[in-house]
Amino acid sequence: MDRFRISLNTAQHTIGVDEPGVLTAIVCASVREADDLDCRRRCTLELGALDSTTGSHFDWPKYELQPGDTITIEVLRAGLSDPPSGERRLEPDEDLERKKEYVRHLAKEFGWKLIENEQSS
Repeated sequence: MDRFRISLNTAQHTIGVDEPGVLTAIVCASVREADDLDCRRRCTLELGALDSTTGSHFDWPKYELQPGDTITIEVLRAGLSDPPSGERRLEPDEDLERKKEYVRHLAKEFGWKLIENEQSS
């Protein structure tokens, strides 16, 4: 799979994951309602990957961005990458519960009556 070389000012990371998988480099700017002006505005860079075979999610350092920051993303061919700073994996039971909670949330939002059946093991 391809890799990304991400440069933020002078910092640089090369991220990658074995095939099949997903690589992400997300720049997010948000403004929220808050009393403190410093807490209202936020701009971040998040680097991540998913190994679709194992279901493992990988993270690299996250950055708070400031006006004037420069971000460059270069797409590279497969090869060596920097080790991730974190890894997590959802167990199948946890994933199922998250999906059920999401359906319950949507049912409530739409005013639907949800009837849940107990499944036998």
